[in-house]
Amino acid sequence: MLIRKLGLVTPPVLRVSAYAAVVFLASVACLGATSAAHAVMPHSSDLVSPSRLQGANNPHSSTVMVVGDSVPAELMDTINKEAKKRDLNLVPVAFGGCSVVGLYQLDETNHPFRWSGRCTTAPRIQTQAIKTYDPQLVIWYSGREKMTVCMVPTKDGCAVGSKIYASGTHAQHALVEKAMVTSFKRLTSKGAKLVIILPTPRGLTATGSCAAEPTSGGCAQDPQGLGHFVWMVKAYKNLAAAYPMKVKIVTMADLLCPDFDSTTGCPAAMRAGSLIRLDGVHIAPSQEQWFVRNLFDRIQATGLLP
Repeated sequence: MLIRKLGLVTPPVLRVSAYAAVVFLASVACLGATSAAHAVMPHSSDLVSPSRLQGANNPHSSTVMVVGDSVPAELMDTINKEAKKRDLNLVPVAFGGCSVVGLYQLDETNHPFRWSGRCTTAPRIQTQAIKTYDPQLVIWYSGREKMTVCMVPTKDGCAVGSKIYASGTHAQHALVEKAMVTSFKRLTSKGAKLVIILPTPRGLTATGSCAAEPTSGGCAQDPQGLGHFVWMVKAYKNLAAAYPMKVKIVTMADLLCPDFDSTTGCPAAMRAGSLIRLDGVHIAPSQEQWFVRNLFDRIQATGLLP
Protein backbone atom coordinates (compact mmCIF):
# COMPACT_ATOMS: atom_id res chain seq x y z
CA MET A 1 0.00 0.00 0.00
CA LEU A 2 1.37 3.39 -0.94
CA ILE A 3 1.38 5.86 1.96
CA ARG A 4 1.36 9.45 0.83
CA LYS A 5 0.15 12.85 1.89
CA LEU A 6 -3.11 14.26 0.66
CA GLY A 7 -3.31 17.55 -1.14
CA LEU A 8 -5.58 20.39 -0.17
CA VAL A 9 -9.24 19.43 -0.24
CA THR A 10 -11.53 21.76 -2.17
CA PRO A 11 -15.03 22.17 -0.70
CA PRO A 12 -17.89 20.91 -2.87
CA VAL A 13 -19.44 23.49 -5.17
CA LEU A 14 -22.76 24.84 -3.92
CA ARG A 15 -25.39 26.45 -6.09
CA VAL A 16 -25.37 29.61 -4.01
CA SER A 17 -22.53 31.80 -5.27
CA ALA A 18 -22.22 33.69 -1.99
CA TYR A 19 -21.21 30.59 -0.12
CA ALA A 20 -17.64 31.03 1.10
CA ALA A 21 -15.00 28.38 0.48
CA VAL A 22 -13.49 26.70 3.47
CA VAL A 23 -9.73 26.43 3.76
CA PHE A 24 -8.34 23.16 5.02
CA LEU A 25 -4.88 22.57 6.43
CA ALA A 26 -3.63 19.34 4.96
CA SER A 27 -0.43 19.51 6.97
CA VAL A 28 -2.18 18.53 10.23
CA ALA A 29 -1.32 14.92 10.94
CA CYS A 30 -4.28 13.74 12.95
CA LEU A 31 -7.71 15.19 13.70
CA GLY A 32 -7.90 13.46 17.05
CA ALA A 33 -5.27 15.75 18.52
CA THR A 34 -7.48 18.79 17.91
CA SER A 35 -10.33 17.49 20.09
CA ALA A 36 -8.93 18.37 23.47
CA ALA A 37 -12.15 18.81 25.46
CA HIS A 38 -15.64 17.42 25.51
CA ALA A 39 -18.22 19.08 23.26
CA VAL A 40 -15.64 21.28 21.57
CA MET A 41 -16.98 22.03 18.11
CA PRO A 42 -14.80 22.28 15.02
CA HIS A 43 -12.87 25.28 13.84
CA SER A 44 -11.89 25.54 10.19
CA SER A 45 -8.55 23.87 10.87
CA ASP A 46 -10.31 20.85 12.40
CA LEU A 47 -11.75 19.69 9.09
CA VAL A 48 -8.62 18.33 7.50
CA SER A 49 -7.85 15.29 5.45
CA PRO A 50 -5.55 12.89 7.28
CA SER A 51 -2.00 13.30 5.99
CA ARG A 52 -0.68 9.91 7.14
CA LEU A 53 -1.85 6.60 8.51
CA GLN A 54 -2.24 6.37 12.28
CA GLY A 55 -2.17 3.20 14.37
CA ALA A 56 0.26 0.59 13.10
CA ASN A 57 1.16 2.76 10.09
CA ASN A 58 2.13 -0.40 8.26
CA PRO A 59 1.40 -0.88 4.54
CA HIS A 60 1.03 -4.62 5.13
CA SER A 61 -1.65 -4.24 7.85
CA SER A 62 -5.40 -3.86 7.44
CA THR A 63 -6.67 -0.28 7.42
CA VAL A 64 -9.69 1.02 9.32
CA MET A 65 -11.31 4.41 8.71
CA VAL A 66 -13.51 6.08 11.35
CA VAL A 67 -16.20 8.54 10.28
CA GLY A 68 -18.62 10.32 12.59
CA ASP A 69 -19.22 13.18 14.99
CA SER A 70 -17.62 14.48 18.18
CA VAL A 71 -17.88 11.22 20.14
CA PRO A 72 -15.44 9.25 17.95
CA ALA A 73 -13.43 12.42 17.31
CA GLU A 74 -12.74 12.80 21.03
CA LEU A 75 -11.92 9.10 21.30
CA MET A 76 -9.51 9.18 18.37
CA ASP A 77 -6.30 9.21 20.39
CA THR A 78 -7.45 6.14 22.32
CA ILE A 79 -8.75 4.51 19.12
CA ASN A 80 -5.34 5.14 17.56
CA LYS A 81 -3.54 3.42 20.46
CA GLU A 82 -5.90 0.44 20.36
CA ALA A 83 -5.51 0.12 16.59
CA LYS A 84 -1.74 0.07 17.01
CA LYS A 85 -1.99 -2.69 19.64
CA ARG A 86 -4.00 -4.76 17.17
CA ASP A 87 -1.62 -4.08 14.28
CA LEU A 88 -4.25 -2.05 12.41
CA ASN A 89 -3.80 1.15 10.44
CA LEU A 90 -6.18 3.99 11.28
CA VAL A 91 -7.59 6.77 9.10
CA PRO A 92 -9.34 9.35 11.37
CA VAL A 93 -12.17 11.18 9.58
CA ALA A 94 -14.56 12.18 12.39
CA PHE A 95 -15.53 15.82 12.98
CA GLY A 96 -17.22 17.35 16.04
CA GLY A 97 -20.79 18.45 15.37
CA CYS A 98 -20.90 16.92 11.88
CA SER A 99 -22.96 14.11 10.44
CA VAL A 100 -21.47 11.50 8.15
CA VAL A 101 -23.89 12.34 5.33
CA GLY A 102 -22.70 15.97 5.09
CA LEU A 103 -26.02 17.81 4.82
CA TYR A 104 -26.25 21.45 5.97
CA GLN A 105 -27.94 21.30 9.36
CA LEU A 106 -29.95 23.68 11.52
CA ASP A 107 -30.69 23.78 15.23
CA GLU A 108 -34.11 23.61 16.90
CA THR A 109 -34.78 27.26 16.05
CA ASN A 110 -33.84 26.77 12.38
CA HIS A 111 -30.57 28.62 12.79
CA PRO A 112 -27.31 27.13 11.48
CA PHE A 113 -24.59 25.95 13.79
CA ARG A 114 -21.38 27.90 13.36
CA TRP A 115 -19.83 24.75 11.89
CA SER A 116 -22.75 23.82 9.57
CA GLY A 117 -21.02 24.96 6.38
CA ARG A 118 -17.83 23.14 7.19
CA CYS A 119 -19.73 19.89 7.79
CA THR A 120 -20.97 19.82 4.19
CA THR A 121 -17.41 19.10 3.08
CA ALA A 122 -17.18 15.87 5.08
CA PRO A 123 -18.18 13.64 2.12
CA ARG A 124 -15.44 15.16 -0.03
CA ILE A 125 -12.85 14.47 2.67
CA GLN A 126 -14.14 10.91 3.13
CA THR A 127 -13.82 10.29 -0.61
CA GLN A 128 -10.28 11.67 -0.72
CA ALA A 129 -9.25 9.53 2.27
CA ILE A 130 -10.73 6.40 0.68
CA LYS A 131 -8.92 7.02 -2.61
CA THR A 132 -5.64 7.55 -0.80
CA TYR A 133 -5.70 4.87 1.89
CA ASP A 134 -8.13 2.22 0.55
CA PRO A 135 -9.49 1.10 3.96
CA GLN A 136 -10.79 -2.44 4.32
CA LEU A 137 -13.27 -1.41 7.03
CA VAL A 138 -15.13 1.82 7.82
CA ILE A 139 -16.65 2.51 11.25
CA TRP A 140 -19.69 4.85 11.11
CA TYR A 141 -20.36 6.39 14.54
CA SER A 142 -22.71 9.39 14.51
CA GLY A 143 -25.97 10.65 16.00
CA ARG A 144 -26.11 13.91 14.05
CA GLU A 145 -28.30 12.64 11.22
CA LYS A 146 -31.35 13.59 13.29
CA MET A 147 -30.96 17.35 12.67
CA THR A 148 -33.09 19.70 10.53
CA VAL A 149 -31.68 20.18 7.02
CA CYS A 150 -31.41 23.36 4.92
CA MET A 151 -31.12 22.78 1.18
CA VAL A 152 -29.71 26.19 0.12
CA PRO A 153 -27.03 27.44 2.53
CA THR A 154 -25.34 30.80 2.14
CA LYS A 155 -22.33 32.37 3.82
CA ASP A 156 -24.72 33.75 6.46
CA GLY A 157 -26.76 30.63 7.02
CA CYS A 158 -29.84 29.34 5.24
CA ALA A 159 -31.12 31.28 2.22
CA VAL A 160 -34.49 33.02 2.50
CA GLY A 161 -37.07 30.78 0.89
CA SER A 162 -34.82 27.72 1.01
CA LYS A 163 -36.46 24.35 1.43
CA ILE A 164 -36.09 23.27 5.05
CA TYR A 165 -36.67 19.70 6.16
CA ALA A 166 -37.63 19.84 9.82
CA SER A 167 -36.18 17.24 12.15
CA GLY A 168 -38.59 14.38 12.78
CA THR A 169 -40.75 14.91 9.70
CA HIS A 170 -41.34 12.24 7.07
CA ALA A 171 -39.69 14.49 4.48
CA GLN A 172 -36.54 14.85 6.59
CA HIS A 173 -36.42 11.14 7.22
CA ALA A 174 -36.73 10.36 3.52
CA LEU A 175 -34.03 12.89 2.62
CA VAL A 176 -31.56 11.62 5.21
CA GLU A 177 -32.27 7.96 4.47
CA LYS A 178 -31.42 8.64 0.82
CA ALA A 179 -28.23 10.42 1.96
CA MET A 180 -27.37 7.43 4.15
CA VAL A 181 -27.50 5.12 1.14
CA THR A 182 -25.37 7.56 -0.85
CA SER A 183 -22.89 7.69 2.01
CA PHE A 184 -22.80 3.91 2.28
CA LYS A 185 -21.97 3.65 -1.42
CA ARG A 186 -19.28 6.33 -1.07
CA LEU A 187 -17.67 4.71 1.96
CA THR A 188 -17.63 1.25 0.38
CA SER A 189 -16.76 2.40 -3.16
CA LYS A 190 -13.40 0.61 -3.15
CA GLY A 191 -14.64 -2.57 -1.51
CA ALA A 192 -14.54 -1.64 2.18
CA LYS A 193 -17.04 -3.19 4.57
CA LEU A 194 -19.02 -0.99 6.97
CA VAL A 195 -19.79 -1.28 10.69
CA ILE A 196 -22.43 1.12 12.02
CA ILE A 197 -22.52 1.98 15.72
CA LEU A 198 -26.20 2.57 16.49
CA PRO A 199 -26.82 5.97 18.12
CA THR A 200 -28.60 6.34 21.43
CA PRO A 201 -30.17 9.35 23.21
CA ARG A 202 -28.37 11.24 25.92
CA GLY A 203 -27.98 8.83 28.81
CA LEU A 204 -29.10 9.70 32.30
CA THR A 205 -26.33 10.52 34.75
CA ALA A 206 -27.35 7.77 37.16
CA THR A 207 -27.15 4.00 37.43
CA GLY A 208 -29.64 2.00 35.44
CA SER A 209 -30.24 0.68 31.95
CA CYS A 210 -31.30 3.95 30.30
CA ALA A 211 -28.02 4.56 28.49
CA ALA A 212 -28.27 1.25 26.67
CA GLU A 213 -32.05 0.77 26.60
CA PRO A 214 -33.49 4.29 26.38
CA THR A 215 -37.08 3.13 25.87
CA SER A 216 -37.21 1.12 29.10
CA GLY A 217 -39.54 2.16 31.87
CA GLY A 218 -38.41 4.80 34.33
CA CYS A 219 -36.00 6.58 32.02
CA ALA A 220 -38.20 9.68 31.80
CA GLN A 221 -36.49 10.96 28.68
CA ASP A 222 -38.05 13.38 26.23
CA PRO A 223 -40.43 11.42 23.95
CA GLN A 224 -39.58 13.59 20.94
CA GLY A 225 -35.88 13.01 21.46
CA LEU A 226 -36.45 9.29 21.80
CA GLY A 227 -38.42 9.37 18.55
CA HIS A 228 -35.47 10.81 16.65
CA PHE A 229 -33.24 7.98 17.77
CA VAL A 230 -35.84 5.27 17.23
CA TRP A 231 -36.11 6.44 13.62
CA MET A 232 -32.32 6.63 13.12
CA VAL A 233 -31.80 3.16 14.55
CA LYS A 234 -34.49 1.79 12.24
CA ALA A 235 -32.93 3.54 9.24
CA TYR A 236 -29.49 2.15 10.04
CA LYS A 237 -30.88 -1.35 10.56
CA ASN A 238 -32.73 -1.11 7.24
CA LEU A 239 -29.47 -0.18 5.54
CA ALA A 240 -27.72 -3.16 7.10
CA ALA A 241 -30.59 -5.47 6.09
CA ALA A 242 -30.39 -4.23 2.50
CA TYR A 243 -26.63 -4.95 2.31
CA PRO A 244 -26.06 -7.84 4.75
CA MET A 245 -22.72 -8.86 3.25
CA LYS A 246 -21.29 -5.35 3.49
CA VAL A 247 -22.86 -3.76 6.59
CA LYS A 248 -22.96 -4.94 10.21
CA ILE A 249 -24.48 -3.31 13.29
CA VAL A 250 -23.02 -2.78 16.79
CA THR A 251 -25.33 -1.48 19.51
CA MET A 252 -24.51 0.85 22.35
CA ALA A 253 -25.59 -1.89 24.74
CA ASP A 254 -22.82 -4.04 23.24
CA LEU A 255 -20.30 -1.34 24.14
CA LEU A 256 -21.63 -0.23 27.51
CA CYS A 257 -22.58 -3.70 28.74
CA PRO A 258 -20.06 -6.15 27.28
CA ASP A 259 -20.53 -8.53 30.21
CA PHE A 260 -24.32 -8.30 30.41
CA ASP A 261 -25.81 -10.54 33.07
CA SER A 262 -29.57 -11.09 32.86
CA THR A 263 -29.74 -11.68 36.61
CA THR A 264 -28.24 -8.30 37.53
CA GLY A 265 -29.11 -6.24 34.46
CA CYS A 266 -26.85 -3.64 32.91
CA PRO A 267 -25.64 -0.59 34.87
CA ALA A 268 -25.03 1.18 31.59
CA ALA A 269 -24.55 4.65 33.03
CA MET A 270 -21.82 3.76 35.52
CA ARG A 271 -18.83 1.46 35.78
CA ALA A 272 -16.74 0.84 38.90
CA GLY A 273 -18.53 3.72 40.60
CA SER A 274 -17.82 6.25 37.84
CA LEU A 275 -20.01 7.63 35.09
CA ILE A 276 -19.20 6.22 31.67
CA ARG A 277 -20.64 9.26 29.90
CA LEU A 278 -20.09 12.38 31.97
CA ASP A 279 -22.58 14.49 30.02
CA GLY A 280 -24.73 11.56 28.94
CA VAL A 281 -23.11 11.53 25.49
CA HIS A 282 -19.30 11.73 25.48
CA ILE A 283 -17.17 9.04 27.07
CA ALA A 284 -15.41 10.02 30.29
CA PRO A 285 -11.60 10.07 29.96
CA SER A 286 -11.26 7.46 32.69
CA GLN A 287 -13.50 5.09 30.71
CA GLU A 288 -12.11 5.62 27.22
CA GLN A 289 -9.64 2.73 27.16
CA TRP A 290 -12.27 0.27 28.43
CA PHE A 291 -14.90 1.57 26.00
CA VAL A 292 -12.62 1.55 22.93
CA ARG A 293 -11.41 -1.96 23.73
CA ASN A 294 -15.08 -3.05 23.79
CA LEU A 295 -15.59 -1.23 20.50
CA PHE A 296 -12.83 -3.14 18.72
CA ASP A 297 -13.85 -6.45 20.30
CA ARG A 298 -17.43 -6.02 19.08
CA ILE A 299 -16.35 -4.93 15.63
CA GLN A 300 -14.03 -7.93 15.41
CA ALA A 301 -16.96 -10.17 16.42
CA THR A 302 -18.85 -9.06 13.31
CA GLY A 303 -16.33 -10.96 11.19
CA LEU A 304 -15.53 -7.92 9.07
CA LEU A 305 -12.26 -7.12 10.83
CA PRO A 306 -9.35 -9.55 10.50
